[in-house]
Amino acid sequence: MKKVVTAIVGFLILAIIGIYSLLFTQMGNNILKPTVQKKLSKALGRDITVKIFSLRPSTLRLVCNYDGSKFLDVHGKFSIFSSSMDLNYVVFIKNLNKFLGRNVSKSSIKTNGKVYGEFGDFTVDGEAKAFGGNINYVVKLIDKRPASLRLKVFNVKLNQLLAAFGKPVYAYGKISANGELDNIGTVRSKGKLVVNIRNGLTNPNTLKKDFNFENAKIPFRMVLNIKAKGKLLHSTLNLSSNVAELSITKSDIDLNNNVIKGEFELTIPNLDKLYFATKRHLRGRVVFNGDFNKGKNLIVNAYSQNLAGGEFKLKFKGNTVNVNYFNGRLVKLLYMLEYPNVFDSKVNLTLTYNLKTTKGDAHVRLINGHFLPNRMSFLINTLAGFNITRELYKISTVDSKIDNMTVNSNLYMKSRLTQITSKNAYVNLRTNKVDAILNIMIAKKPLKVYIIGDLNKPKIKLDLKGYIKGKLNKGLKEIIKVPKSILHLF
Repeated sequence: MKKVVTAIVGFLILAIIGIYSLLFTQMGNNILKPTVQKKLSKALGRDITVKIFSLRPSTLRLVCNYDGSKFLDVHGKFSIFSSSMDLNYVVFIKNLNKFLGRNVSKSSIKTNGKVYGEFGDFTVDGEAKAFGGNINYVVKLIDKRPASLRLKVFNVKLNQLLAAFGKPVYAYGKISANGELDNIGTVRSKGKLVVNIRNGLTNPNTLKKDFNFENAKIPFRMVLNIKAKGKLLHSTLNLSSNVAELSITKSDIDLNNNVIKGEFELTIPNLDKLYFATKRHLRGRVVFNGDFNKGKNLIVNAYSQNLAGGEFKLKFKGNTVNVNYFNGRLVKLLYMLEYPNVFDSKVNLTLTYNLKTTKGDAHVRLINGHFLPNRMSFLINTLAGFNITRELYKISTVDSKIDNMTVNSNLYMKSRLTQITSKNAYVNLRTNKVDAILNIMIAKKPLKVYIIGDLNKPKIKLDLKGYIKGKLNKGLKEIIKVPKSILHLF
């Protein structure tokens, strides 16, 4: 029995000596170095070269290269037995473009500081020169998750930060931040953080490429306030520009579940400022209220209770936009869109549009409508002897297919004495052109109206061949144009 105990003890002693030799001698460190290098390269997703790896019972020294230059230098107290550390570190990325695999205008970053505490619960205290500015930070981690934050940011460039995180460079600006947050994600959380963006300017090239916006060079400024309370971070945001003002009046950030949700108000004081997106001039102002939820997907709901006299609702999810518009007045909507007032009715609309494919469908119902005096009604009255403005159209429908900036529509209208239809009426919102044929039945007699040219002032032609008989037909051309003598009336 004594020999067995002696053998076990001897084996344990040899094992301890072997482990000690492997972990805490230079010969053992050289054996472990390739494993450390492989682990670091896998964790960073880059080929890292370990130049120095020296682990002793109470100290650590680690030097790594990337792309031929020193990338990481760590040294200080480090104890596996007590699971504690007090390390100094320097990280220098000489070519940030190559390291990230992205186009970052300033191609280097340097940060240094200290890491101290236990392996699971530790603090990182450092400073950095990055993205054109300076950053001071203190991050405390519990169970390897951020629990407290001290942050000061000075003049960081927004475009460089977006590029570094793999986001499109939608805007330029300078970011400053200052604040403290403690016990993040717990019922004891407290503190606040303020983030400012100054001298903001949208990037017209990226907005043109991604959204087909024209000359969208818009100055802006932003203030974000974050306050820790309970397990959530509460925030408010104000984004102001010469186009619109966005206020996020209340939002909750759940770091434990990576969910952000809140409410907002969007005010556009002059719709004509949206010309870069709409490609046409608009009139009036509008206020939208709504809510958003950003989890796995971004979902936005917006509504306006008085858009051209009607109720507007919008839902955005993924790349799809759904719009519902109820009880509006067509004349008010046409006025807002700067289209001629040719018809008035109550209007309901449903629209589905995909921002990525730029394709969509729209369905419009016009209720209790009637034509207003206009070029077409004047011509019909003058040449066909029928006053179409007296007709009531209880239900009219327009079904449209949208492809980028072109719309093809089918129209159906019916009154007591008339029926009006159109197939594949074409409107190009980019060029503001229209090409449509209206097939009108007046007391069962056919009449065609051709609408072509500029959408705001189209040319209108009538074909009365099937409507006028006998002596009138003899003196008419196949297509009768609007006499120049009466154009000045419209």
